[in-house]
Amino acid sequence: MKVVSMVSSTKEEILRLPIVLSGSKWASAITEFFERVKEELGDDLLEVVAAPDEEAMVYDSNVLVIVRRNSAEVRHTVVRAETEVERIYGVSISPLIVSKKDVGFINSFIRSQMAADVKIGDWISAVKEFYNKIRKSLGDEVLEVVVAPDEDAMIYESNVLVVIRGNFVRAMRAIAEMEAEVERIYGVSISPLIVSDRKLADNFVIAGWRKLED
Repeated sequence: MKVVSMVSSTKEEILRLPIVLSGSKWASAITEFFERVKEELGDDLLEVVAAPDEEAMVYDSNVLVIVRRNSAEVRHTVVRAETEVERIYGVSISPLIVSKKDVGFINSFIRSQMAADVKIGDWISAVKEFYNKIRKSLGDEVLEVVVAPDEDAMIYESNVLVVIRGNFVRAMRAIAEMEAEVERIYGVSISPLIVSDRKLADNFVIAGWRKLED
């Protein structure tokens, strides 16, 4: 369930989500949590963005509380509401409190929750997502991406081969960022081997690995 209100930003816009209401215990708990925090904080509470279920964690949290200004009083209010709602509904609420200025962080949380319906441990979906992200970031600098049939099928302690050209250091940084993001969403372990020799890709394919293409 996601409970959201309208917030504008002068720079990057906070992602907008539909309001989804249901009769589940989790949805009822989050509605109660929102109402209790809103009653205490008033206009200082901007948004509550909740995971679709209590197990869908991002940054060890399943609820994002967005406020005008993060303070000890705000944190006390949120914790009190969390404790009361957990006692009533028997759920586990793990709130993360951020200010409205943290737009990049907020959007990262929302994007991860939008992908929360992916199958955790789905290796093929994970490496396809990884491939798309590094292609978008590095473009034609990515020559080949070859992936193992599963995350445990290692060669040279790696399960993904990335063949690149251009600025090697920049590519390594970008790939590391994409690796961490995909691992967090899919719950898999990606161990990329980054090389410039395109011939290696054929050798890995012979060993049973798979080339990814657009």
